Amino acid sequence: QDGYRYHQSFSIDQVESAEALEFFETYGVLIIRDALDSSQVQGLADDMDDFLVSHGRGLSHFGMPKGINALFSPTLLRLRQDENIVRALRAALGVEDVVVSHDRWLMHRPGAKTRRNLHLDFNPFDYFDLHNEMKSGVSSRQQINSRLDSLRYGSNDRAFIAENNDIHQSMGPCVQAIVNLTDLTDASCGGTILVPGSHRALRDFFVDGRRVDETQRCVGPMQYRFDS
Repeated sequence: QDGYRYHQSFSIDQVESAEALEFFETYGVLIIRDALDSSQVQGLADDMDDFLVSHGRGLSHFGMPKGINALFSPTLLRLRQDENIVRALRAALGVEDVVVSHDRWLMHRPGAKTRRNLHLDFNPFDYFDLHNEMKSGVSSRQQINSRLDSLRYGSNDRAFIAENNDIHQSMGPCVQAIVNLTDLTDASCGGTILVPGSHRALRDFFVDGRRVDETQRCVGPMQYRFDS
């Protein structure tokens, strides 16, 4: 239990249990094992391979297809509507109806590294209303609503990312879901590093941090990065 691979996980049938929900409330993360069966995993892997061959532009340093912000293959659409995935999201969010973003996949390749930093796929200053005084009397929620109203989807696949990252606390609960297709057996497999319990201190962290360099750390309205 002292190894880096140790963490508590829950089966899909335990996802609504008091133990699982208490774990999520305490640590801000919920790990569901075997949410997909082997045929679903293989189908997704084949879909990724087929896309790489047809796309022909390679992967970014993050392991995402270059020049692509959202993918819409039948296999991925079925994944976003999968009964177990939706069940887990309903439990974590505490709601019946969920909205799932149209995002993309990535491959964490052995040996590939990205900069170690705090990376959030939303703007915390907008989310928590921490800079109303900088908005000439217009609230963060009004700013967000205006940006969402201006999204156009015809030739802009990034709009599908924007509609789910440009968020405000008044919109209700929001989680970021990651579906791993392989087990992380050692550190070389890559993956995201999470800080358990950080959701409880998130607002206070940015109340202190906003005096530093908000404009440099916020990458547009949908992302925040902090390098030590």
